[in-house]
Amino acid sequence: MDDKKLVLLSGTYTNKGGLAIVYGTLKVLNELGIKTKYIVDPEPSFPDSFYKKFNLTPIYRWSHKFGTGETKSLTLLSSVRPFVHLIRNFSSSQIKQLHGYPIWYIGDSSLNDYGSVLALLGQIINLLSLKLFTGGKLLVNASMGYMRTEIGEFLLKFFLRYVNVFLVRGTASYKNITQRGVPISKVSIVSDMAFFLDKSQTSNTKEMSNIISKSEKPPIALIFKNYSKAENKSMYIHSIKKLANSLKKDYCIFFVPTSYVPYKYENDLEFLNEIGVQNILNISHLDPTEIIEVFTNFKAVITLRLHGAVYSTLAGVPTYHIYEADNSLDVIRDTFGESVPLLHISDFIIGDVEKIHQDVQRLINRKDELSFSMRQCIEENKEKTIETIKNSLKSYF
Repeated sequence: MDDKKLVLLSGTYTNKGGLAIVYGTLKVLNELGIKTKYIVDPEPSFPDSFYKKFNLTPIYRWSHKFGTGETKSLTLLSSVRPFVHLIRNFSSSQIKQLHGYPIWYIGDSSLNDYGSVLALLGQIINLLSLKLFTGGKLLVNASMGYMRTEIGEFLLKFFLRYVNVFLVRGTASYKNITQRGVPISKVSIVSDMAFFLDKSQTSNTKEMSNIISKSEKPPIALIFKNYSKAENKSMYIHSIKKLANSLKKDYCIFFVPTSYVPYKYENDLEFLNEIGVQNILNISHLDPTEIIEVFTNFKAVITLRLHGAVYSTLAGVPTYHIYEADNSLDVIRDTFGESVPLLHISDFIIGDVEKIHQDVQRLINRKDELSFSMRQCIEENKEKTIETIKNSLKSYF
């Protein structure tokens, strides 16, 4: 596939899970000899050093800066101005130079209407407008969630007709797409691109590791975010604090925010400060390979964030994943099976935190066995994914 080119679409910087997908995607495409000179509509926070490192040029159609508000989910008011920008830039000279290039969508979040129908509509407009004006084939690498509204279901079915290749992250997404009539010849299962990353030791990681190593008890990381269901939020926060208090008997607890987006309800650091927990480890300045290295210092990781589980398994650390959506079943259950226990968030809220404490202790006692098993699962899935991507891209180059 040497000297073949495609255009990247989207990409998140301030959410460390999304950033891991970006880094992993670029690594995979580079290994396959596929050049990616342009990235369209990346998150505005990417620093110049990122573009220099990967030799990328950003093209902004919606906006080159963040909006304001409590959440990044689109509302009627917040979507008007960026939509006007998109219309103006539909057929700009920058877009015209991409004519005929295949488009690879870096889907760091599931295509669904969980946030709002407008948010889903914005995603669809984002993808189909670029396909329309470049004439390129559209390859979607993302999870596919369930729709909660009839309008969302209608929009998704409309969108599915225009995608040329789906590279989904697991069996739940595969089922969601094929049950909606998409030919199986268009759909393939691949691993999460973040699993292609390796750890790297830097001055940043040494500093963070020194902080963790000073713990008087074995260190454990807790990764929690704001909960979308407001009616259960107080019970959710109570369960977090109850779990932390239980674990403190035997461990030193570090709360690790992995999302630093400039919207209150989606910023883990703001959420943790709001609920008043102590010992927060700020990793906002670390890149994904550095985060993996830092996570090797923990005895275990308990995480509600999906890519908190990805980072900890890459670090070879026993992982307990509290999950909310099906993309966790795609990425974690399909990859690791019983090596990584999963607990739905509703069961966490009403469940017994002492049992979680005991389960985590058992995981720590099996660390060497689990670390070997997780690494084996990752390598097997990476090998299959490379072959799948090669076969999926053959007809488009």
